[in-house]
Amino acid sequence: MRAQSSSPAPLWLTLGIAAGLGFGGMAFRDATPPPSAAKAPATPAAPDRSEIPVNAGTLRAVEQTFERWGGYAVWENDLTEIAAWDARRKRHADFYEVRRHDGKFYFRSLRALTRPILDHEVRATLPFAFTEPQWRRDQFYREHPDYDPATAPHVDLPPRPPERFATDRSRNQPPDTSLPRQADHSSNAPLTPGAGG
Repeated sequence: MRAQSSSPAPLWLTLGIAAGLGFGGMAFRDATPPPSAAKAPATPAAPDRSEIPVNAGTLRAVEQTFERWGGYAVWENDLTEIAAWDARRKRHADFYEVRRHDGKFYFRSLRALTRPILDHEVRATLPFAFTEPQWRRDQFYREHPDYDPATAPHVDLPPRPPERFATDRSRNQPPDTSLPRQADHSSNAPLTPGAGG
């Protein structure tokens, strides 16, 4: 009887599959985005302890806090992202996407923000770090190439409820972060509709 010779085909097939999986895994892995050409953003300050809800860290706490402070959000196509303060980690570390539709807000947790944190105009101590679209940040830094976020004035801003419906101003413009004037009642700011959510 003749000894059977093994064919090299299964060996090559196994090596081909292993190589394909290895190269495929490298090609589809999560790539970190390149750093922005803008200066490093200023880290948002910790919020005042009175602004951190008792049930901080829960979605309900985020919703309640957004009802008080969401007026500083920068919306694009009725969508914004926020970083909520995590008292345990002592930083803005809980990320959410907020979508508004028909006067209501819908929250979705995120692993990471896809927009940069708003780091220009004024710095304030808020329970959220608000974000802005990348194109808007790029435009700001093109127009202000020498701007340093650390030099922005630090002010205490009052709570501001979010706009429940899109306005021309809220589509692509930042919220007005100036402090309200005491004697001037002729503000051009749009009125916020009543609670509908």
